[in-house]
Amino acid sequence: MKGNWLAVLPVLAMWAAPDAAVFAGGWTTYLKTQDVTDLLAQSDQVWGATAEAGLMHLDRASGVVEAIRREPGLLASNRLSGLALDRSGRLWVGTRGAGVSRRSADLVRWEVVNVLDGLPVDTVSVLEAEGDTVWIGTTQGIALWNGREIAGSLPDPNSVSFDTTFAIPSITGVVVLGDTLWLSTRRGVGFALLSTQLSDWRPQNSGLGVIDVARLASDGHSLFARAGTTVYRFRGDRWEPEAGPGVVRNLADDLGVVLVAGEAGLYRWSDPGWDLLPGSPSTLGPGDDPEPTVDPAGTVFAAGAAGIDEQPAAAGPWIRHEIPAGPPGNNLFQVAVQGPRVYVTTRGGGVGRLDGAGWRTWPPVPCSGADCDTTFVNPSEGLGLLVDVQGRKWVGCWSFALDSFDDSGSPPQFTHHVEGTDITTQRHTWVVSATADSSKGRWFGMDTPLKGDIDPIGLEYYDASGAYGGNFSTSNTNMSGVFVHALTTSANRRVWVGYDGNGLDFFVPPADSEAFIHLQSTNNLAIRALAAHGDSVWALTNRELLRFSQTSFSESTPASRIRLDGGQAQLGVKPLAVGPDGSVWAGTADGLRAFHPGGASEFFTTRNSPLTDDEVRCVAVDPGTGVVWIATGAGLNRYDPAYVPPAPPPTPRIRIQIFPNPATLTGLGIQLRLTGDASSYHGEIYDVSGRRLRRFVASANGQVIWDGRDESGDLVRPGIYLVRAEAGGHQAVARVALLH
Repeated sequence: MKGNWLAVLPVLAMWAAPDAAVFAGGWTTYLKTQDVTDLLAQSDQVWGATAEAGLMHLDRASGVVEAIRREPGLLASNRLSGLALDRSGRLWVGTRGAGVSRRSADLVRWEVVNVLDGLPVDTVSVLEAEGDTVWIGTTQGIALWNGREIAGSLPDPNSVSFDTTFAIPSITGVVVLGDTLWLSTRRGVGFALLSTQLSDWRPQNSGLGVIDVARLASDGHSLFARAGTTVYRFRGDRWEPEAGPGVVRNLADDLGVVLVAGEAGLYRWSDPGWDLLPGSPSTLGPGDDPEPTVDPAGTVFAAGAAGIDEQPAAAGPWIRHEIPAGPPGNNLFQVAVQGPRVYVTTRGGGVGRLDGAGWRTWPPVPCSGADCDTTFVNPSEGLGLLVDVQGRKWVGCWSFALDSFDDSGSPPQFTHHVEGTDITTQRHTWVVSATADSSKGRWFGMDTPLKGDIDPIGLEYYDASGAYGGNFSTSNTNMSGVFVHALTTSANRRVWVGYDGNGLDFFVPPADSEAFIHLQSTNNLAIRALAAHGDSVWALTNRELLRFSQTSFSESTPASRIRLDGGQAQLGVKPLAVGPDGSVWAGTADGLRAFHPGGASEFFTTRNSPLTDDEVRCVAVDPGTGVVWIATGAGLNRYDPAYVPPAPPPTPRIRIQIFPNPATLTGLGIQLRLTGDASSYHGEIYDVSGRRLRRFVASANGQVIWDGRDESGDLVRPGIYLVRAEAGGHQAVARVALLH
């Protein structure tokens, strides 16, 4: 059996549909940095963890800041919480929901430490390194990495004193001071002695104004805590406020130096008081408080959303290292393409344009007076977006305005078609879908933020000149509904109208009271998106992808149906697009699916690609290049399906080993790793019948290649499995046993 299976394995790999073949080089991630959660400085580089935009890296020699984003097998998340550097030079990066990512000292490999290794939970809140030992604080307790593995964690079934010391186990600070381990939580501070194996936990909250402690710090002698906006110092048996910095926004310690961000700037502790650092930033932007740190030479750095500020060597202004610009926000609604330019709308962040010069953003600030000729009334809540055939951009900012603009010159010129001054005018701004017809007229589908109280007004029409052409609704036409969630125009001049719960209509402009033709086969369907390409019109519902043929059109049944799992995002506004080759891209609440001519399909999620979030709200495809743009609730992605990874360097042969082998399969899965005589690999996992279970890409030896689940996310059963790996044009197969 084994010999026969190996003989057909290369054939199986060739004809298998590439449902998870992802090459990270074809992806680009665009994120806005908003909150820096930790900062760490070395003599040659500075690292910054952000709450939403991955890892910042400053190369001090060049002064350039780069962003390191999440990719499978590399950084495990863009949502980061803490940093630590161990004695061997490994960088530890805490994440919210994906454990700890650890980068090797030579900056080549990334590894993950998570619940499978013994963490209490995968949301890490704080890291503290002592030599090669690392304390890992999480939202459900603390774990100790002893240099090789997780040696233990608290709470555990026998930690009675820990449970009575801490009302909740969510760790916010860790300090080792002599023989004492101090921990802080949102419900107070406690300590225990290392010499007693941490068996004697006791609370220590006396003197604190509030017990919601955000962070601990120490210079190796004194212990500090930030509770509310006050810094306290522990003296003998109680906490006492340390006056000087005033209102404190941040507290940090590195290399025996304690720093706070106060009202007038950054302060450094110098017993018995605080020294203000001249010229240091008190904020780095509106509501953006500095996250401070110090390098081995004593130079202080502070980071925020605007950049990384460096203390000058002599008196003078601090040195600003700019962070690469990003979109106006990460909570996206729509994305649209016009040649080399890409436009996005956000929830609360404004409107943005990406081109060769970088990002141009319109923040959600109301305009006034003559300024309104060159900007939005208020670019907030932009659910509606259309780039029409004349290149004009239309944005429906809910309850504020329906604006259009021409940005071919500078400054851009705006027209405010509707301003939401009362509920009557606001109803004309609630755009959720749009299309341009063959006569260059614009059609806007309307929704409502007050479902059940105020109904939408159906369809709004603006002619080729931009003049308002009228409203179409169930009160004056034979439309099937007024919740118009989807619109598209097909090659035969038909405008297709998709309703929430009322199926699908079409009409040929100009429209009149009896122009709308209903497709009976779509009765009661919730149409979430429409896209036309060639002979086909594609309709996306919560559960299916339907295709209607124009040449063999039937009102009774669609030409084909494809079932989709995952459902639709609640704020999904246009999660469907068709590429120039006919590939259909459908967003769901559980990732992005692609259906290619000939029957092949792909499924992209945060588990197998750099997709920023599984909640895909909008998809747009560049009609010239086929590049796919994906707007999600946590950022923007660009994916080039035509990307071909560079050929790996030639390898004379390939040998691989799988470890652990045998591996113990638990309810959480496994962490199967591969090592060999190549630097990177890709391959598949098969069962003994030859059925492929998963694909993997490993950019370095020792990375996790399999968690014990198949492509559907289900755990496999104990048994014998085969791992096929390719590198440098060669392939090898290894067998692994999974045990209970």
